[in-house]
Amino acid sequence: MRSRAVAAVAVAVVGLAACNSLWGVDDLQFGGSPGTSTGGSGGLGGSTGSAGFGGSGGNGGTAGGGGVVGGGGTGGHGGQPPVLTDRGLVVRYYLDEAASGQAPTEIHDGAVNPLDLTLSYAPELSFIEIAGNRGLQWTEASAEGRATVAVAGTKLLDTIHDSTMATAELVVAVENSVYFDRFLSVHLSNQPGDHFGLALPFGATSISFHPYAWTGDNAGEWTVALTTLGRVVIHVVIDTTLSAEADRTRLFVDGSAAAATTAPSTTFVPLQAGATIDLGTNTIFTVGNKPGTSRSIQGTIFYVALYAAALTGAEIDNNGKVLIANDDHP
Repeated sequence: MRSRAVAAVAVAVVGLAACNSLWGVDDLQFGGSPGTSTGGSGGLGGSTGSAGFGGSGGNGGTAGGGGVVGGGGTGGHGGQPPVLTDRGLVVRYYLDEAASGQAPTEIHDGAVNPLDLTLSYAPELSFIEIAGNRGLQWTEASAEGRATVAVAGTKLLDTIHDSTMATAELVVAVENSVYFDRFLSVHLSNQPGDHFGLALPFGATSISFHPYAWTGDNAGEWTVALTTLGRVVIHVVIDTTLSAEADRTRLFVDGSAAAATTAPSTTFVPLQAGATIDLGTNTIFTVGNKPGTSRSIQGTIFYVALYAAALTGAEIDNNGKVLIANDDHP
């Protein structure tokens, strides 16, 4: 009987040793040292370019006989939020100089070597803030009011003129358009057609890239039901180095490519391979209109930028997410 009792005690001790290993108690003894197990480390933060969340602290060890519960791990660090690309950036206008009214006289360029615009008001034009985003609002289509600067001697001529690539980036909300109303244009005030223009040729159901002075008419045309979309991010990418004709001028709306169309236009002239951009030498860069002509949209332009580069799909997707959240100065 005594030998069986001794054996039972030995089995119990072995079992307690196994529990010591499973439950994180360093020295589980009757009257022994306290346990010192600690919790696991926190998870890693998000990768750079996206907002990450720190990991949860690890669970502490379970207290043994006389042991101490382990502490939780440290949380990870979050990643950096996405920012707009500056690759090829020439001008960037946040159009956030005021929340309302007609007080500012200039639109400030947020890019290097700033090229500010002179703002000319009309009764239909004023600043507005909508859901926290500031912009310039026209209350009627085909009205006056614009922001302008002469192209000659500026970085626009030094970078985009004679290039085979460019990207226009805008945030807009269109309520109505009549005929060839403009988001922006590079144009001579006394000549027909743009050197470089984004127009709504057939009302608020289509967008066109309209470099009339060097192609003869529209070089890109897309059917887009703008009045149903509210505030959107628009990219028009030009790259005449591409072999496929349809790829040389592309439109993206909120990061998604739009299908090109030649209807209802009957004078669509695609960009030729290797063609270079002609901004002219005595032209005027205008946001929200043409110079000397009533060609505003009815709606709001929140932001405008031009790049001397063909932005990639990843860059367009990134910028679209940044701008749809906030199109004013960060």
